[in-house]
Amino acid sequence: GKPKMVIRIALARKLLVILNAKARDARREFQYAT
Repeated sequence: GKPKMVIRIALARKLLVILNAKARDARREFQYAT
């Protein structure tokens, strides 16, 4: 296999998790604001 590809996929997955968490926090703050 290609190690670089695996690393890239792992980084992308981690980034998605972080973005999901930020979106969830933003949504929660928006709900509290309204």
